[in-house]
Amino acid sequence: MERKKVKIEEGRHPLIDKERVVPISLEIGEKFRILIITGPNTGGKTVTLKTIGLFVALAQSGFHVPAKYFETGIFNEILADIGEEQSIEQSLSTFSSHMKHIVRILEKCDDKSLVLLDELGAGTDPEEGAAIAQAITEYLLKKKSIVAIATHYPRLKEFAYKVEEVENCSVGFDPKTLKPTYKLHIGIPGESHALTIATHLGIEKEVIEKAKEILGEEHLAKEVIINKMKRDQTIIEKSKLSIEETKKEIEEKKEELENLLNEIKEKRKEYLLNAKKEALKIIEDTRRRMEELLKNIPKERKVVLEEKKELEKEEEKIAEEIVSEERKIVIDWDEIEIGDLVWIEKFGKQGIVLNKDEEEKKVQIQIGTMRVILPFEDITRKITEVEEVPNKEGKVELPTPETLPMKIDLHGKTVDEALVKLDKYLDSASLAGFPFVYIHHGVGTGILRKAIHDFLKTNPHVQRYTTDPENGGVTIVYLK
Repeated sequence: MERKKVKIEEGRHPLIDKERVVPISLEIGEKFRILIITGPNTGGKTVTLKTIGLFVALAQSGFHVPAKYFETGIFNEILADIGEEQSIEQSLSTFSSHMKHIVRILEKCDDKSLVLLDELGAGTDPEEGAAIAQAITEYLLKKKSIVAIATHYPRLKEFAYKVEEVENCSVGFDPKTLKPTYKLHIGIPGESHALTIATHLGIEKEVIEKAKEILGEEHLAKEVIINKMKRDQTIIEKSKLSIEETKKEIEEKKEELENLLNEIKEKRKEYLLNAKKEALKIIEDTRRRMEELLKNIPKERKVVLEEKKELEKEEEKIAEEIVSEERKIVIDWDEIEIGDLVWIEKFGKQGIVLNKDEEEKKVQIQIGTMRVILPFEDITRKITEVEEVPNKEGKVELPTPETLPMKIDLHGKTVDEALVKLDKYLDSASLAGFPFVYIHHGVGTGILRKAIHDFLKTNPHVQRYTTDPENGGVTIVYLK
C-alpha cells in the first residue's frame, strides 16, 4: 500500500518575488504524519502551508513544481483552513469561522487526505483554544491524515515532543534585525519573540522585567534551550553543507583520476605497439643492409657473413625482448570474463577463469586439476582458439600448451560442423601433450552432447570423459 507523504527540497512559492523568496525544505509522512509549525507572526508559517498545498495541487494536475526536488503521494482531497474569515454579517467571530471549516474537515478527512490548518484554536480563550487544538490534532493522527498545522500554542509544541508521529518545526527569526529569515528548522519548536520585539521597540525595561517575572524561570529556561538548539542546528547544517561540498570535490577528483588512468593505459598500449613496430623496422633494415652488402662486396663475403651472424644474433635478442615485454603486459580487469581461457606466465600454463572477486581484484582459475586464487595481474593474456599456420620456412609448427587453448566451444554448431572441428582439435591437443581438455557444447536438447559423446567413445586420443559436475553444458575429456 502506498505511504502518503510530501517531500520538498528548496521549494519556492511562485507568487512571491523571485528576488525575495526564501526556498523551504521539509518532509511529512516518512518519519512523522503531523508537522507543528511555530514561530513569530509574519515569519512564514502561513506561506509554508500554502506552498505545501499548492505544490501538491500542481503535481496532481500535471504541472511543473518550482522546487529542486518534489515528491508526493496521491491525495483524494486537500482540506485547508487558512486565513482570517471573521464575518460581521453572519455574526461569526474568528474562532467560529475557523471552527465552521474544521467541522467539515473532520467529517471528510481520512488516510488519503492532506490537511492544512492555520492558527488552529485561535480567537478564543488561550487555554481552551490550546486544549481543543490538541484534541483536533489527536483526532487527525487517529485518522492517519498527513497534516501541517501553524500555531502559537506551547501545548502543541509539548505534544509534538511526546508523540512519535508528530514533529516540531520553527520559522527562523533574527533577533538583531527583528526580521524573520523565513527558513524552516525541522525538529525545533519556534518562539513568538514578543519580549525581544517589545524591548527593541522601546518598551520600558521595568515592564519587560515584570513580564519575565510573570512568565517565570521555567519559561525563560525553555527559551534558552530552544535558542541553543537553533544554534546547534545551524552549526550542523553548515557542517553538512561543508561535507557535501567536500564529497562533491572528492567525486570530481575521483572522476579526474579515473580519466587520467584510462588515458595512461591507452598511451601505454600505444607506446608498446610503437616500440614493437620500431623494433621490427630495425630488424628489416638490418636484413636489407646485409643483403646489399652480400651483393656488392663479393670479395669480402666471408667477413660480411661473420657480420651477418652477429646481426642475426642481435635480431634474435631484440625479438626475445619484444616477446618478453609483451608477456609483461597485464590485461585490464574489465577485460577478464568468467569462462575465459588465460595464460599464467608464472606457472607456464593456461587455465579457465571460474570466478572474479570484484572487491579484492582476484580471480579463481582452474589450472589442470587444481584451482587457485591469484591477483588478476598474474594473468598474462587471454587465449583464443588458433589455427595451425606455416612458419617462414613453409613448415607447419606443432601446437604447444602455450598456443593451443584447453577449451573448444562447439555451442550453437550443427553436429557435422562440431565433429569435424572436434576431431581436428583433439589431434592438436594430443600433440600439445594436454592431459585433458574442456568441450563446451551447451545443454539445449541434448542432441549435440550425445553426438559428441558417441564420437569420443571411438576417438583414439580419448582415454575417458565425464560431464563437468558444476556445468552440464561442458564435457571434460581425459587424453591418453
